[in-house]
Amino acid sequence: MRRYLLGTLAILLLALLGLQSCEAIKPGRVFAPEHFGMTCPEAGLCLEDPGRLPEAKALRLQALRFVQSEIGPLKKAPRVLFCSTEACSQNFGMAGTKAYAVGTHGILIHPDGWQEYILRHEMIHHWQSETFGTAHVAHRLPKWYVEGMAYELSGDPRQPLPRADIEQYRMQFRAWLAAGNDWRVPPT
Repeated sequence: MRRYLLGTLAILLLALLGLQSCEAIKPGRVFAPEHFGMTCPEAGLCLEDPGRLPEAKALRLQALRFVQSEIGPLKKAPRVLFCSTEACSQNFGMAGTKAYAVGTHGILIHPDGWQEYILRHEMIHHWQSETFGTAHVAHRLPKWYVEGMAYELSGDPRQPLPRADIEQYRMQFRAWLAAGNDWRVPPT
């Protein structure tokens, strides 16, 4: 009985530490969004405003279909968290970005990020992490390839992109493709 109680206590302590680490690393909150103001009415879909479920569901489905048909199959569809207020986006650590992919664990969408091409962009990052490995994408692949691919292949309509550095990534990716490279095989 004593061993059982100690085991239970250890599990509770680990769970508490896990939630505490989510507090310190805000994108880590993707693992437990229900504890940070989200509801998750369907598997893989969480949102701050349940009244926007039809819109969120349609955006997620469109992005999944696009990535699966145009980019490649996903091993597991990502969880997508949709914020509707600035307070929610700050709660998940989304300063200065309209969306953010957390490896293969989930995608956070800012209130200004409810756009098809933005969700496709983040799902491409999810595909990259599944295909090449999260650490490889983050630390070994050139930024122009990772971001350039996501901006170019998502069909982002903005011309030019809002920042010069990301426009340069897209242009470098386009030039790399024009030289006959296959986007499915990253540069070495």
